[in-house]
Amino acid sequence: DKKESKFEFGVISLNVGVIAHWIRASKQVLADMPSLANYLQTRMAYGVRFKLEYYVVNGHTPAAGQQKIFSGLLEATNHQTVTAAATDTPTDVISKAKCEAAASYVLPDAVILNPKDWGEIERTKGDDGHYIFGAPGAAVQPILWGLPVVFAASMPEGKYWVGNIALGFDGLIREDVNITVSTEDGNNVTKNLVTILAEMRASGAVVLPEACVAGDLPAIAGGGTGSE
Repeated sequence: DKKESKFEFGVISLNVGVIAHWIRASKQVLADMPSLANYLQTRMAYGVRFKLEYYVVNGHTPAAGQQKIFSGLLEATNHQTVTAAATDTPTDVISKAKCEAAASYVLPDAVILNPKDWGEIERTKGDDGHYIFGAPGAAVQPILWGLPVVFAASMPEGKYWVGNIALGFDGLIREDVNITVSTEDGNNVTKNLVTILAEMRASGAVVLPEACVAGDLPAIAGGGTGSE
């Protein structure tokens, strides 16, 4: 007889939502400076994708009358935690988190850190003054305990996440970033303005919280990492 597996599902109610922002610009300036038009469209698209990253990491708190569209990595019910000893360094805690995540039988594939926190870790020195993670002139890859470190400015300083992002988080992009340029907005026609709108439709949630570990980084002696 073959062994029978069992899947247990919970219900998360999320809607595919719109992530968007817009600006107005002079019609003449955009016509006279095609490079500016391209620059604005590129930056607008980047802004939408940065907001998408923020929602993946921190989740979405809907305003009054809105519906939740993302359940993020750092939300309280979406991850496990580990207990840091008084003498633990940030790298010790990330090692503990890696092993805790792996105990779920889903091997972790990434560490997510705020770039400033990685900077504190990267500048850690041994007792003899040498840099533990390599000389400043060396091509040091951001890796901790065999896991690649992903920089995310949307990760709050002093926080970390370790887990399998490919299996632990399930996202859906119904419509990728779309740029719309229109004169048919308000009194744009009479003022020779155009409205540039960047938007996408997406949703996502953590689906394996037992394979995700997150929490606070302890402070590095002489550094600014960690939360009180």
